[in-house]
Amino acid sequence: MILDITDQKRVEDALRESEQRFRLVAESAPVMLWMGDQNGKCVYLNRAQREFWGVELEAIADFDWGTTVHPEDHDALYGPFGQGMQAQAPFSTEARLQRADGEYRIVSTNAQPRFSPGGEFLGMIGVNVDITENRQTERALRESEERFRAIANSIDQLIWATQPNGYHDYYNQRWYEYTGVPEGTTDGAGWSGMFHPDDQERAWSIWRHCLETGEPYHIEYRLKHRSGQYRWVLGRAQPVRDDQGRIIRWFGTCTDIHDFKQAQEELRESRERAVRTEEETRRLASMLADRVAELDAANEEIQRFAYIVSHDLRAPLVNVMGFTSELESAHAEIEQFYRKVLETNPGLVSPDTRSAVEADLVEAIGFIRSSTVKMDKLINAILKLSREGRRVLAPEHLGMGALLEAQRQSVAHQLHERGAELVIENVPDLTSDRLAVEQIFGNLIDNAVKYLDPARQGRIVVRGQDLGIGIRYEIEDNGRGIDPKDYERIFDLFRRSGVQDQQGRNRSCARARSCAKARRYDLGVVAAGRRLDLHGRAAQIHQHEFGGRVMPHQHPVTIIMIEDDEGHARLIEKNIRRAGVCNEIRTFASGTSAIEHLFSDVVRNAGPFLVLLDLNLPDMNGVDILAKLKNDEKLKRAPVVVLTTTDDQREVQRCYDLGANVYITKPVEYESFSQAIRQLGLFLSVIQVPETL
Repeated sequence: MILDITDQKRVEDALRESEQRFRLVAESAPVMLWMGDQNGKCVYLNRAQREFWGVELEAIADFDWGTTVHPEDHDALYGPFGQGMQAQAPFSTEARLQRADGEYRIVSTNAQPRFSPGGEFLGMIGVNVDITENRQTERALRESEERFRAIANSIDQLIWATQPNGYHDYYNQRWYEYTGVPEGTTDGAGWSGMFHPDDQERAWSIWRHCLETGEPYHIEYRLKHRSGQYRWVLGRAQPVRDDQGRIIRWFGTCTDIHDFKQAQEELRESRERAVRTEEETRRLASMLADRVAELDAANEEIQRFAYIVSHDLRAPLVNVMGFTSELESAHAEIEQFYRKVLETNPGLVSPDTRSAVEADLVEAIGFIRSSTVKMDKLINAILKLSREGRRVLAPEHLGMGALLEAQRQSVAHQLHERGAELVIENVPDLTSDRLAVEQIFGNLIDNAVKYLDPARQGRIVVRGQDLGIGIRYEIEDNGRGIDPKDYERIFDLFRRSGVQDQQGRNRSCARARSCAKARRYDLGVVAAGRRLDLHGRAAQIHQHEFGGRVMPHQHPVTIIMIEDDEGHARLIEKNIRRAGVCNEIRTFASGTSAIEHLFSDVVRNAGPFLVLLDLNLPDMNGVDILAKLKNDEKLKRAPVVVLTTTDDQREVQRCYDLGANVYITKPVEYESFSQAIRQLGLFLSVIQVPETL
C-alpha cells in the first residue's frame, strides 16, 4: 500500500525549520530560556540559562534543575509549577536559584504550556530573569523610606512632601499632632485651609510661583494650631530633581517661630522705648559715671587717710617708747640712790616713797610699754590694709598644689607642736595674683591652726572644686567651731568670737576678706568650715654708694636734721651722741625753714654737711626737699639720710631714685630704734662727705 505523506513531510520540515529559527533566536537572547517535557525535565536551555547553571549543552538531558532551588523556596516554586503542569496553563513565580558560582539569585519565572500540532501537551516553555539587583534596590528604597519616616516622625519639625505638581501626599506625625486634624484630611489642596485667612492668598501665590519656576519655597505665615490659635511658622521647601533635572518631588518643613516673632515684637517695642528714653539713659549714665568717680576718689582718700593716720599715730609712739626708755634709765639711777639712802638712813624713806620707787613707777612703765606695743600692732594692721588696697594686681597661672604645700611648710612647726595635720586634697589651679592668694590662704590657715581644739587631734583640710563658672576652695577644720551668729562678725577688723584665750586682734580673717573682696572673690563661713569662692618691726637700712668723688674730712661735718617732731629730734640726737658722734647738729622743724637755710649763701659756701630728712613734715613733703637738693649743682653731692616712720616700698624706691643715700625706717620699739640710730651714728663716723659742695 502506498501512502501520500507529502503534507506530513512538509509539516515536519516546517516544524524543524521553525525549531531551528527558535533555537537561533533563543541562543542569542539576553534572558534565560528553557523548555521542559511533560514530566518537567529540561529538554532545552539557551546559552544564558546554561551559563547561569554551568551546564554543558550535551549534559542537559541528565541535568536536575530542582537541586538549584533554595530549600526555603521549594513551595514558592514547586507550587505554581505543579499547578501549571497539571492544568496545562501559564504560571509565574519568584524563587532563589543557585548560580554556578554557588550564589543564590532571585529569579522571576514566567512559563507557558507547549502543544504539538495535534494538540498534544508537550511541557512548558519559560523565561527566567535575574531580578536580584531590582529586589535589593527595592529593599534599600523601602528601608530608606522607613528611615526617613522614622526620622521625620521623631524630630520637632513639621515635614511634608508633594508630587511635582504640588499635590500634598505626605505629612509626618508631628504635623498631625501640631494641627490636631485627622490623617489624610490635609492631602491635596486641603492644607490651604490651615492658613490664617489673611495669609492664604499670599501663601498660594508664592507656592504657585515656586511650582512654575522650581525656585525654593520660603514664607512666614500663620498656621492653625490644635488649640485653635493661629501661630507663626516658617515654611520652607526644596525640589528634588532626577538626572535630567526634572522635578520629581517637593520636600518641605514648617517651623514654629511664634515665640521668636513675639520676642521680635517685644524687642521692637523695647527699642522704641529706648529711643524715647535715650536722653534719660545718657543722663543716668553720666550720673553713674560721676558717682563711680566719686566712689573711686573716696576710696583713694580713705586709703590715703589710713596711711597718713598710721604715720601720724606711729610718730607719737616713737616718742612715748623713747622717753619711756629714758625714764627707765632715770629710774635706774633713782633706784640706785634710793637703795643707798635706804641702807644709810632708812628713816628718810616714807611708805609712799617706797611704794612709788619699788612698785608704782615700775608698774606704770610696764603698762606704757605693753600698751604702745599693742598700739603699734593695730597701726601696722591698718597700714597693711591700706597698702593692699593700693597694690596693682599681677595675674598669673598658679599651681595651687605647690602654693598650698608651701603654706603647709610655713605652719609645720605649729602643727607639730599641736599634734595636728594639714591635708591638701585635689585642688584646681587658678589664674590670679599670687601674693593676694597667698595672703588669703595664709591668713585662713593661720587662724585655723591658732583655734584648734586642744581636746582632740587637730585636722585641717583644704579642697577645691571647678564649678565651670568659677572655682570653690574650702578650708575645713575640726577646731572649736564658730557660733552661727558670728559668721560675719569674725571678718570685722579687731572683732573675735568665742573664748578669748589667744593673743591677737583678729586681723587674719579681716585681711583675708579684704584681699578677697579686692579680687572680687566671695569669702564666707559654712557650718563645716571656711569657704572661698572664686566668686614686729626692725630697722631697715638700705645704703647706696655716693655718686662722685669723695675727699677726706678737712673741716667738721655739720648735720642738718629736718624733723618736725621735737621728741623724735631729741631722741635721735641723744642716740647719735651715745654713738660717739660729736658733730654739730642743726635742727629744723619745718621744710620751709630748712630750705631757706640750705639754700642760703652761708651754707652753700660753707663746709661740708649731711642731711637727716623726715618725709612727713607739716608744710611740705620731704620728698620735695630731697628733689630740690639733688637738682642743685652745688648741693646735690651732700649725703642725704632719710629717717622716717614710713616704710612703704614705693616711697623707699622713690627716694633712692631721687638720689637718697640711706633710708632708715624708725621702729616704734625703742631698743630697735636706739640700735638703728647707733648704726646711723657709726655710719656717720666713717662716712666721707665731699669737702666742696
